Amino acid sequence: MTPRQSPPTPSPGHPTNPGTLTYRPDVDGLRAVAVLCVVLYHAFPDILPGGFVGVDVFFVISGFLIGWVIMQDLDAGTFTLQDFYARRIRRIFPALAVLLLSVLLFGWFVLLEGEYASLGKHVLGGSAFVENILYQRELGGYFNAASSTKPLLHLWSLSIEEQFYILFPALLLLCRRNDIRIAAILVLGTISFAWNIHIHIVDRGADFYSPLARFWEILAGAALCALMRNPSTWPALSRADAALGRTRPGSGDGRRIGTVMAILGACLVAAGLALSRSSLPHPGWGGLLPVGGAALLIAAGPGNPLNGLILSNRVAVYIGRISYPLYLWHWAILSFAWIILGGPNATSALLKIALVAAALLLSVLTYHWVERPLRFGTRRRRDVVIRLAVSMAVLGLCGLGINLAGGLPGRYFIKEYNTLLQLSQSAQYIDEPGLAYAGLTRGVLLYCKYEDVGARDTVAVIGDSHAPVLHYGVAELGRRHGFNTVSMGWIVPDGKHWRPDIGYNADVIMDILERKKDIRKVFFISRGMMYITGMDDPIAGIPHQELVWGWAHPVGFEAFERSLQDYVDRLNAMGKRVYIISETPTLKADPRDYFARPLRPVRRHVFPPTMRDYVLAIQMPYLEILDRIRDATVIPTIPTMCPTKACIAFDGDGTPLYQDPSHLSIAGSRFLVEILLKRYILEP
Repeated sequence: MTPRQSPPTPSPGHPTNPGTLTYRPDVDGLRAVAVLCVVLYHAFPDILPGGFVGVDVFFVISGFLIGWVIMQDLDAGTFTLQDFYARRIRRIFPALAVLLLSVLLFGWFVLLEGEYASLGKHVLGGSAFVENILYQRELGGYFNAASSTKPLLHLWSLSIEEQFYILFPALLLLCRRNDIRIAAILVLGTISFAWNIHIHIVDRGADFYSPLARFWEILAGAALCALMRNPSTWPALSRADAALGRTRPGSGDGRRIGTVMAILGACLVAAGLALSRSSLPHPGWGGLLPVGGAALLIAAGPGNPLNGLILSNRVAVYIGRISYPLYLWHWAILSFAWIILGGPNATSALLKIALVAAALLLSVLTYHWVERPLRFGTRRRRDVVIRLAVSMAVLGLCGLGINLAGGLPGRYFIKEYNTLLQLSQSAQYIDEPGLAYAGLTRGVLLYCKYEDVGARDTVAVIGDSHAPVLHYGVAELGRRHGFNTVSMGWIVPDGKHWRPDIGYNADVIMDILERKKDIRKVFFISRGMMYITGMDDPIAGIPHQELVWGWAHPVGFEAFERSLQDYVDRLNAMGKRVYIISETPTLKADPRDYFARPLRPVRRHVFPPTMRDYVLAIQMPYLEILDRIRDATVIPTIPTMCPTKACIAFDGDGTPLYQDPSHLSIAGSRFLVEILLKRYILEP
């Protein structure tokens, strides 16, 4: 969402008079509605779970306003690409540069090294307007838990807009006639919408971030603009207006049809807010509601009561004018608070209100002290553009440098937290010795790590992402007691059904295990109920993200058991001793959110407990499957990880045993090996 000059408008009451348009306060009011929906969703998602569709409304407004500027200048013969991009820089860069500089400075004091390195990457991405691409690769989807710890996540929408405006002016330059413009915009919009429908079926995360799947929303506003500039549009609507009023054809003043359009548009936007959910793919078909509603509200003109009285009131108009800096500030402030305090659930409603108020104050200051002076000030515009472009490039290079420096781990403010942080992380998942041992190149297996101590025997740890985590502790034991270790993944029972794209890993791993005669013992560990049911928490009905994104498919109980027994039988036939480690308990929260860090004291005493009985209730069907598996030693983890009524998340020194709610940390891997697995690994 970006700042734009407010739209032009026809004479009062005319929704689409193709004449020269002037300021439209109602569109500023519509921007206010959109930004408030987004802010409310981010701060209080339970109150307005569909508030994220406010961005869809912004896309329509953007296409309409920028489209009008370009088309008006083209028709007047005054349009140049240089002038267009200079205006974009004066509008976009001032507030964005202030935000990027602010997050870098604040992050210097409060972010740990990995967090600061990530922030540096995204400052670079934000300055280059490629954040949607970076986040699609990094997060997969917009709505997963990690999103709340990305202070620049919201720049994905700004990136899509600027990617669009790299191409759009050139398109309009090729289409001088308005009827050709309309046809071209409609064709391209249809192609983009069709791609959106296709990709939301095959890759929901990409649908949200993909520029090709979003351009149709901006093109909807541009198409409306082109239609409003078409001389035949107003007579047609005038006749429709006259029909509604049962007056002489051609005598309608536009108020009746404008009112109908405004009411219908408001209903569509409201329906989009009410029906959209983070659990559903977006935009998909559902994007038609906010996009169509926003287009109708703009087309309705200011002469109807909804636009003229409600959207044009002074408060709404002012919020619309500061909507761009408000959009920039609100998420960065909320995200930093969640990083420091431990997530959205760790912040009270009163604190969230205070944070939003702070964002509002910063937005007002940014608008009056930064945006307006640089956009409309008396300084030479060419000098302003050059300085803004240089400033943005310098910020991007600073972000790159911070990322390449690994988040500057030597900063004084975080030294005391680094040791604890390293223990709470996991080890490397793949290395060159592992690939050489397996005889593979990168990209074949997801996980492959090898530790050679010069011994004859090798212990293998295989499974899903829990295998390389566990390998760290097993490898430490191997260094002390003289055996080599290897971890390989991804292999889970009937994995080809769960994830066909990586399920082939199982065959590759089995071939390696058969070739490697030095491997005498194989330890298998993976989650169970998640693959069987597709649910992270079957009791609470929480689906796994890969299932939500459409990447994965539940295996089912019978297929899971049959495939696991087949793995065991094949390994036994190879002469291996097989051990199956039951999955470790999944915690209610991330322990890393509760240890001490800058601006936050240790909070281990308020860590939400994960009860042993609840873990048993979730895992019991999987544990019953393990009881029926033949010719393998089953090692239950619950007695060790949940020695009392509650499961343990920290050791006696306060070090987190988990790197996230599911995976063990380096310290946790050591703990489980020493306390539970050591005797199985060392037994003759």
